[in-house]
Amino acid sequence: MSLAYKTSKIVFLISYIGFVLLSAQPTRAQGCSDAGACSLADHMGTGNSKKTTGKLSWRLESTLGLGEKFVLNYQTLIQAQYAFKNTWAITFRIPFTLVAGNLGATAGFGDGILSVNKMVMLKSQNRLIFIVATRLKSNNADKSLNGKPLPMAYQTSLGTYDVIGGIQFYHNSWNLYGAYLHSFGRNKNQYLNVPGKGNERFNYFESAYLKRGEDLILRFRQIYSLRNSINQISFAVMSVYRLFGDSIIRDEREEYMEGSRGLTLNLIFSYITYTEKGSIVEWLIAFPVIDRKYRADGLTRNFLVSLRFTPKV
Repeated sequence: MSLAYKTSKIVFLISYIGFVLLSAQPTRAQGCSDAGACSLADHMGTGNSKKTTGKLSWRLESTLGLGEKFVLNYQTLIQAQYAFKNTWAITFRIPFTLVAGNLGATAGFGDGILSVNKMVMLKSQNRLIFIVATRLKSNNADKSLNGKPLPMAYQTSLGTYDVIGGIQFYHNSWNLYGAYLHSFGRNKNQYLNVPGKGNERFNYFESAYLKRGEDLILRFRQIYSLRNSINQISFAVMSVYRLFGDSIIRDEREEYMEGSRGLTLNLIFSYITYTEKGSIVEWLIAFPVIDRKYRADGLTRNFLVSLRFTPKV
């Protein structure tokens, strides 16, 4: 085992200890938070050094998760990626989302994410991938039902434009990914709870004209090949640290939401199969072990199960 490999793993462990110590929130069993930057790590390609100029590929993904107050969230995502000049790629992905809970149901296209990434080869076949992306809102996150505004848990869009910058380092069977996400402005959601009225089961995190804080993401992933070489399993640990608290507008005044700043820590497991025809099938399950106290953005997931299919092109 090389000195660089050992050093990298030590840096990784120190980084995660630092992330946990920064969090003032208690451990909770809810909240897999992802505003786009997290999942980009899985859409940047495999880091393969083979020439891919002029290659168009696509991926189909279905995801099922339970959110705040057991709101069911089902999403089908399609991604198209075009590689050019051997080390560049441009990717666009967009989901169609179905949401159902005790307030009712909504459906519609979610936010699209457009990204450009560049691969840089290092010594000993190590690789770096740099990525710049933008989230393109599909609506203003202002869906309502029977004239009543719905909370963010029922929205198909975050209602804002975001920018994401990230970098991923590949070394043999493991990779380390870091990213920063900045959200512009407020959405046009209008959900507020009515004081002293209604059943607590039907009260959600308030999100009227929500302004999300900035996120810092760190993810470590290790892949293990099984004996038959066509199957792999992987384990990942992903941190999302919200640098600044979220705020809403109440009675025309800005109100910062206590507990919206801090750490979300997720564990992710996957099983990958390479078919005889060259396609890739991946089953993934993710769940949180640490989360922020106040989660108005609607990204909370108690657990998440995903099936990904990447056909050979």
